[in-house]
Amino acid sequence: MARRATRWVGGLAALAALATLLGCGGGSPFEDACHDLRKGGRKVRERAAMDLYRYGARAVPPLVGALDDPSASVVFAAIMSLTELGPRAAPAVGKLVFHVTAGPEDVRMAALEALVQIAPRDPRSITVFFWTLGSPDDDLRIAAATGLGRSKKDDGATARALVRGLKDRCYRVRSESARALGLLRIAPDVAVPALARALADEQWEVRRQALNALGCYEEEASDALYAVLEVFRKEEDNRFGVRGSAAVALGRIGPEAAEVIPALRGGLAAEDASVRLACARGLGLVGSSAAPARPELLPLLSSPKPQLRWEAARALGRIFQGTGDEPTKRALDRALAKETEIPVAEEIDKALGVIGKE
Repeated sequence: MARRATRWVGGLAALAALATLLGCGGGSPFEDACHDLRKGGRKVRERAAMDLYRYGARAVPPLVGALDDPSASVVFAAIMSLTELGPRAAPAVGKLVFHVTAGPEDVRMAALEALVQIAPRDPRSITVFFWTLGSPDDDLRIAAATGLGRSKKDDGATARALVRGLKDRCYRVRSESARALGLLRIAPDVAVPALARALADEQWEVRRQALNALGCYEEEASDALYAVLEVFRKEEDNRFGVRGSAAVALGRIGPEAAEVIPALRGGLAAEDASVRLACARGLGLVGSSAAPARPELLPLLSSPKPQLRWEAARALGRIFQGTGDEPTKRALDRALAKETEIPVAEEIDKALGVIGKE
């Protein structure tokens, strides 16, 4: 009986080995997918390439191999999987660079976006980002600007390339170039004047990203302060967040500027709750110099909007930190006693803690 069982198990093992050899299953799902990627028909290879990312880092070598597949649809599927794997797919950079420069349109776009996700700081990726900014394809230029924003490349050439992007015919390239400059915070002498000019762009998305970028430069963007103030005063409609972005930028750029606090205090009376919220945030960023805004901030603690109450508590904590200011503490205590939203109550309690005792 034992000998028959042994022969039976041995027979099963032999059948499994033969099935694997013939590509008929019997291996692990990962091995089967790798086999399909190498030996299957086009549709089978495509499906295998799309599924392999689920196996994590061990899927990288077969997917990198699939980047040499004669079918563009299989290459595209492999790129999608590699993108899902993120930085783990770094061994694919060389072949992805090749596909950006020499692949068909869809593959080029997918390969460029993969480089942005996988290895934006790799020198080979950065070279391709610079090269692609000159492409006639709008989508490729957008992705290239995004890549430069993630590259951490802090030299004048990057700043100048992105400043040129602020003049691109495609507003999304202009917007992404502004965002990239804010992420990198490079060459303020070149970037800040260009971003200030972008505040006059006809597209709201470009204006908003330029404001956000100027805010990232903080006091290095002080030369653009009056341009930001002008946007804050003229943009009455905040549907697209432009006036709100201007309020936050004012708090970051000009905490010592005499015009900033009165402007933000006035904004706390705006009808639009999103503007009031942004002005409260801006005053909190200004810090202790914004203490005169207390009369306008305290009523926000009773707003029906939890976000506004949370932002007001946060701003008061930042402004009166370490002062032990009794009127502010009493107002926060009263607000805490009535608060029903846990995140808001936690922020009020935090503000009370940082204000502390005199």
